[in-house]
Amino acid sequence: FAQLRQVNATLEQQVLDRTRALHVSEQNFRALVAWMPEPMAVHRGGKFIFVNPAACQLFGAPSECELLGTDVLARVHPNYRDVVLKRIAHAQQEHAENPSIDEKLIRLDGSVLDVEVAAVPIDFDGAPAVQVAMHDVTEKKHAQRELERLMREQQAVLNNELVGIVRVIDRRVVWANAAFEKMLGYAPGQSHGTPTRQNYPSDDAYQALGAAAYPILAAGKIFRTQIEQVRQDGSMIWVDISGTVLNATTNETLWTFSDITEHKQAENVVHEQAFHDALTQLPNRRMLGDRLAQVMASSQRSGIYGALMFLDLDNFKPLNDRHGHEIGDLLLMEVARRLRGCVREMDTVARIGGDEFVVLISELSTDSIASQSQSLIIAEKIRLSLKQPYVLLGHEQPDATARIEHHCTASIGVVVFKGQTESQDAVLEQADQAMYQAKAAGRNMVRLYEPPALT
Repeated sequence: FAQLRQVNATLEQQVLDRTRALHVSEQNFRALVAWMPEPMAVHRGGKFIFVNPAACQLFGAPSECELLGTDVLARVHPNYRDVVLKRIAHAQQEHAENPSIDEKLIRLDGSVLDVEVAAVPIDFDGAPAVQVAMHDVTEKKHAQRELERLMREQQAVLNNELVGIVRVIDRRVVWANAAFEKMLGYAPGQSHGTPTRQNYPSDDAYQALGAAAYPILAAGKIFRTQIEQVRQDGSMIWVDISGTVLNATTNETLWTFSDITEHKQAENVVHEQAFHDALTQLPNRRMLGDRLAQVMASSQRSGIYGALMFLDLDNFKPLNDRHGHEIGDLLLMEVARRLRGCVREMDTVARIGGDEFVVLISELSTDSIASQSQSLIIAEKIRLSLKQPYVLLGHEQPDATARIEHHCTASIGVVVFKGQTESQDAVLEQADQAMYQAKAAGRNMVRLYEPPALT
């Protein structure tokens, strides 16, 4: 029995030594983990049994007392609890591999953290437990989500259907989005490697754009303008473009294109309405004033005379009264056509209201007598053209036998001028007076304005 007692004593001593060693080991573990900067926790049976200060800070706990003994799942976001339960069960298996995963944990104040979690089985206080190491990746995840958001936004911008985007190196397209290729009529990918010159209507337009843009780009500024571009089918479009430098070393620039063709067309319509007569498409009184100012200024510089003719139709009202405004409008359009055929392209024919027209002739002669003679020849040509019969067929007279033949003449007043010795209004008034003299003399006549004799 003595030998048996000796064996038991030896075994008891070994157990005691191992218990003390384990206690010392756990104390060392606690001390080591307590000073670790990374959050660390141990749980058993779904309850926290150890947390280090970094874990308290992670969960927003003033001390470990706020966490010890509480449910582990209470600190796990509901969307991750099933996953965590499976991982806990798996981690408790001996030699089980439990790779780290990303989870969402809940702080004591209810805020949510993105955390990378690794779990391993250990013996703690003499019993199996699970040790959990946590790494806060909230900022990293936020940055990653922000980057993904920015990339989605960037992709949305690049893939938009309204704004063309092009990267250019040494005036060759190195990348273009689908909107640009569709805008200029390229097949997908067809624009890559093409010279930008081919999108311009002329060498002059291409060089003018470069001369205007590249000094601004070289100064680090954004260049913007509106230009015409040529589509692959040869049609023209208006675009609003802006460019900026991406890499000055490689001469890489980025350009955006917006199709403003419809906007330009609408502008042209507004311009036409503002400066042209809607019925005849001739310049109106407003544009006539601009043209007269230009001719008078040019005459002032060159010393060359110009002439202004005021026309009033002699037999227009009876046509309107008998057949209506539709037929009257047809006659006015035919008058406009004949007037344009009697003068040079550089001259101006305007309708200033009703049946009143004005013809502005520029660059006659430096001699007043010669200029008067030339202007009277042109006025007589106009008078003869306008006195020819008018054959009119409106929408309400589809039958050719119902066509209307009308005879209409014009009384024409003419004034010659040089420079800006007289105002525009004075020149118009003088031509108007000469026209009334023609009417008073029997109509269908031309009269040259003569200033009143001095007494």
